Amino acid sequence: MLLDHLERRGLADNTIAIFMTDNGTAGGADVDQQGHVTDDGFNAGMRGVKCSPYEGGHRVPCFIRWPAGGLGGSAEHARDLDALTASIDVMPTLLDLCQVPVPHGRSFHGTSLVPALRGGPQPQLNERIVVTDSQRNARPVKWKDSAAMRDTWRLINGTALYNVAVDPEQRRDVSGQHPDLVVELRAGYERWWDLVTSRADERVPIPIQPEGPTDLNAHDWRNDAGDAPWHQGMIRDGQTSRGHWELDVVRAGRYRVELRRWPPDTAAGLADAPPAVAWRRDAVDPTDADWYEGGRVTRFDRAVLLLDDDRHEQRLDTDMSAAVFEVDLSVGPLLLQADFNGDSRGTMGAYYVRIAPVV
Repeated sequence: MLLDHLERRGLADNTIAIFMTDNGTAGGADVDQQGHVTDDGFNAGMRGVKCSPYEGGHRVPCFIRWPAGGLGGSAEHARDLDALTASIDVMPTLLDLCQVPVPHGRSFHGTSLVPALRGGPQPQLNERIVVTDSQRNARPVKWKDSAAMRDTWRLINGTALYNVAVDPEQRRDVSGQHPDLVVELRAGYERWWDLVTSRADERVPIPIQPEGPTDLNAHDWRNDAGDAPWHQGMIRDGQTSRGHWELDVVRAGRYRVELRRWPPDTAAGLADAPPAVAWRRDAVDPTDADWYEGGRVTRFDRAVLLLDDDRHEQRLDTDMSAAVFEVDLSVGPLLLQADFNGDSRGTMGAYYVRIAPVV
């Protein structure tokens, strides 16, 4: 549809279009305890599905099309790039294609793929070590769910070594036959780990906009469990997890803070149940079908707002769409936690919070 739209607008030839997918198949295959695909499903002969460190958990297609630039659009300009590439290469590649100079002092972890896309050699692609990490922890764990990759070699979790060129299902661990390569790949992972964890203990605050509303949602929660609701099925079901937001108050003043169960633009009340999403009913796993029915009704009797150690609380009525507080905020970092209490299922974090200056 996108390419059709570009064609209708006369933009298809001189637009760089990139097609990629999410990391590995998420629901297209069933796997056994070792991550090997069973008879039910397809994953191109690879081991693992999404979130697995094995090839089937992170290998994805990538197509780049720019007819005016000699990339795709005809058989003459079509070519395959077999080298190991990664998402870190996208930005330097686009800048190179568009001839945008990189500012002095700016560097990238990836590299431009333009020489290879133009049909030239780029041997360093298969000489470098690329790491993928699939863990979902509040604090990263070294070696967990990791793959250190060079050319066709894959070192999984720092121990098992596979050559996907001859063993795409990653069934034969050959680490004992290539101890030097294991050492090299482990050293590459160590360099990557030092790079990505150098600021792991720092906060990454969301700035509170002084001119207008700042909308927060549960997907940006920080918590040790790492169980923030990440899609609307969990929101509808009323998942009873909790977390906090790391914020940065840019300008001191008085602010209005709204705590909501449902997105602000729905105007749904705290005790409402939005209608079912009919178009998804036949497209989901039957065990998840209730996520797309009407939302779960929750009955809260009070809301609690924590601003660092400053606690605010108010009683709730069933017809309220939001719990509203007015608070004074000082410039600087702030931890905000918002909870609804009193429902039979227990305490639930407010999924949506809107912060706006009082004018």
